[in-house]
Amino acid sequence: HISCSSITISEEEKINLAAKQDLVNQQIIAYTKGKNLEELYQLCRAFCAGQPVDWFKIFKHISCQVLHLPLTPHEMARCWVKVPKPNVVQKNQNSFYHQKTWTKCEQPSRVFLEEQPVNTIVFLPQGVSAPTYLIDNADSGFYYVQYGDKYQEISHHCFTVCNRLEDYCMLFQKIGIEKVGRLLFLIGVEPVHASNLDELKQIQQMGIKALWTIVKAISKTEMGRSISIQVYTKYADAVTDNDAEIHFEYAALAGISKVISKEYPKILCKTIDVDDTFSAKEFLFELDALDPGAYAYRDHVRYQEKMNVCDPSQAPLSNVSIKNGGVSFITGGLSGIGLEIARHLAKKANVMLALVSRRAVPPREMWSDVLARKDDPRACKLIATVLQIEKLGSKVHLYDADISLEPSVQNLVQAIKAQYGKIDGIFHCAGVNRFEMLSDIENELFDEILSPKVYGTWLLYQ
Repeated sequence: HISCSSITISEEEKINLAAKQDLVNQQIIAYTKGKNLEELYQLCRAFCAGQPVDWFKIFKHISCQVLHLPLTPHEMARCWVKVPKPNVVQKNQNSFYHQKTWTKCEQPSRVFLEEQPVNTIVFLPQGVSAPTYLIDNADSGFYYVQYGDKYQEISHHCFTVCNRLEDYCMLFQKIGIEKVGRLLFLIGVEPVHASNLDELKQIQQMGIKALWTIVKAISKTEMGRSISIQVYTKYADAVTDNDAEIHFEYAALAGISKVISKEYPKILCKTIDVDDTFSAKEFLFELDALDPGAYAYRDHVRYQEKMNVCDPSQAPLSNVSIKNGGVSFITGGLSGIGLEIARHLAKKANVMLALVSRRAVPPREMWSDVLARKDDPRACKLIATVLQIEKLGSKVHLYDADISLEPSVQNLVQAIKAQYGKIDGIFHCAGVNRFEMLSDIENELFDEILSPKVYGTWLLYQ
C-alpha cells in the first residue's frame, strides 16, 4: 500500500470512494470463489485509483507480508528498496538427517475459549456409527456426516455427502462454517486391510483424498477464525514394539495433515492414532486441546511424534549386505537419487542393477550415436552415468514401466526374474514432485502424486 503525506483526497473523492466500496467487496468475494482474473484486474484498477482493497481476504490461503514501497514520480529516476541480507546459519552436515520417534507426553490441558464456536462436524465412514466415546459425550452442537451417493440432509444434525467439492460446500453453507470450531475426521477408526488395488484406492478415496477435498472446501469459505481438524486413525503407525498389526493403508492421512497446518495457518490440524483401549476421558482431553501435531494412544499412554536430529554414522548397522552377483532393482532409477543409489551399490560390489523408469531412453545399440551427436544433453548425461557405473564392474539393464499400474509391475517382475533368476532387493525411488498449494491441485494431479508412492509401494510389496 502506497501512502504519502503530500497526497490529499478531496471530500468529493472520499464520497465517491465510499460509494464504490460495496462493489469492491463484492468483487473480492467473486474472485475468491471463482478465481476469475478479470475480477482481479478490476480490483487492481480500483486500488490504483485510490480505492481501499483488503488484499488479505483475497490471499488468505497463503502467508502474506506487506512491503511499503516509496512513491516514485513519473520521471526517469530509479527508486530502490534496500533488502536486508538474510542471517545464514551454518549447520553441521549431520543436522540434515532426522529420525522419527514416538515420545511419551502429558495429556493436553483442556482449553475453553468464549469466542470459539462450539459446533462440531463429525465425518464417518459409510455404514459405520459413531464410536461410543463420542456418542456418550456429544451434545446438540454435533453434526454427523456419512458418505453416500449424494448430498442429502437426513435430519437437522445428520447428513450424507459424496466425496465431491460441491457437496462439502453445500454442507458448510447449510451448517454455517463460521459457527464450527472443530471437524472430527473418523474415517480411519474402523480400519480394513486392502486385499487388492481397487480396495486400496477406495480407502485412499475416502481417506486422504476426502480430507484434501474438505480442506479445499474450507478454503473457499469466508472463515474469519481458526478451526480445528482432528484426524483419528487406529493402528495406522507403529508407535510401540507391541503394535503387531499396522493398518498402513491409512498412514498417508498423517502426512497430509502436517501439510495442511503449514499451508493454512487458520486450520489447526492434528492426528490421533488410537488403540482398542482409547477411552472417553482421553477423547474429551483431545477434543478441546489446541495443539496441532501427531499424537497416539497406546494402553492409555499418550505419545507425540518427534523428528529428532540423528547422526547416520552412529546408527546401528543392518544385517543386509551387498554381495557380488546380487540383484537389485531401483524404481525411479534414472532420477538423481536412483542413479546415486545405483552408483553406491556398484562401488560396494559387482551387482546386477535393474533401473526402472517411465523416461524414454534410446536403445543401447544407439548410445554411441547419441553420445557422438550430442544433440540430446539429458540422454547423453544418463547414458554416460550408466556407462560409468558399468565400468565399476556391475551390469545395468534399463526397464520402462509405470510402477503404479498392476499389469506393468507384474510384467516388470517377470522380466527381471527371467533376466537374472532372482530379486534380492528393491529401492523404491519413483515419485512425482510438484510444488503446488493443496488448494491449487486438481484431482488428476493429486492422483499422479499419490500413485507411485502409495499404489506403487503396495504393488511392489505384493
